[in-house]
Amino acid sequence: MAYPKPFAESTLAKKYKETGLSPETIEILKKFFISCSCLYGAIFAEDMWQVYKELLGKGEVPRVKQKDIYGLLPILRRDGSMPFRVYEISEIYADEKDRPKDRLLSHKELTPPGVREDNYIYPLQQSQNFYAPYHVPDHFLDFQEIPVTKEEQRLLRYVGNLKVIKGVIKESDSDPGKTYEHAGERLDSFCYLSDYEKFYLNYYKNKLLPIPRNLNILHALENKFCKKNTAVKLVWEYKFLIYVGGRTPAQEFGLFMNDLNEVGADITRKRAEKLASLLFDMYNNSYLWTNRGWPPKLLAETRMKEMKAKGIQPSMPSISFGPGIEQAIREGKMDREELIRKIQELGMKVIT
Repeated sequence: MAYPKPFAESTLAKKYKETGLSPETIEILKKFFISCSCLYGAIFAEDMWQVYKELLGKGEVPRVKQKDIYGLLPILRRDGSMPFRVYEISEIYADEKDRPKDRLLSHKELTPPGVREDNYIYPLQQSQNFYAPYHVPDHFLDFQEIPVTKEEQRLLRYVGNLKVIKGVIKESDSDPGKTYEHAGERLDSFCYLSDYEKFYLNYYKNKLLPIPRNLNILHALENKFCKKNTAVKLVWEYKFLIYVGGRTPAQEFGLFMNDLNEVGADITRKRAEKLASLLFDMYNNSYLWTNRGWPPKLLAETRMKEMKAKGIQPSMPSISFGPGIEQAIREGKMDREELIRKIQELGMKVIT
């Protein structure tokens, strides 16, 4: 997906001036667009206008016209300081005809650098909860970064304190065994590179030649893979996947446990159960893009109140355990009944 280069600062200043909007209004509108990208991940212009009208009713934004919201997007598309990109609909869906209301604002995290310029816009669109209205929390313009909840902070502290297994680990008597790198070290004290991260880095190191674009991607990948400790990377990967959606909380928990096993984290049964509680708490209270910015717990509570007001008996959503969790249960690292109880506390039932 080709994307145009940013305008020079002088060109940007000229373009913004040509809108006829005051500098103060433009700055507020920039904050509005940033908040949209951080809360929703990807959102079309016509939906942003509906969100803006709701904020206007609360008195949180200045009064502007629909054409002002639509008209700023082509300029913001060329503003490299923004944490989002702006796409014409034909760049996303080839058979569509471009219209101002169909421009898509997408957080840059959905199109990270990679071997093929990974694109998570489509998975997010496919998993999005279209039955939920866009969540417009109070102090909307304060969301200038992807939200970090207290539940995420608790999970990060716990994972950071985990240590790598010491000694040789054998699956059987005939197994030669495995010794983990960084044995005895805490997960927040080193940076672990997974096999696919090593592949990406080596791919671009071997493809450099005189191509500046490949060098730029290599630097971006090095910054992404090598500048954060293992705990931060693992929690961010979990966070990004639940934001994009497509899997159940139990499936995401299984993938997280697999990642911890790859690093060699020393996970006892008690620690696995604590992790399950922390992971589900984070999921339940995160401003998920797949939920249009709604934390699952808040969305469920809101829907339940609405259904009870209409005299409708709400049903519980159901999930099943994936292979990662089933393996942890078989290995005695988790208690099935205790895990089911924790999931039921979140308002879900488990299909066994």
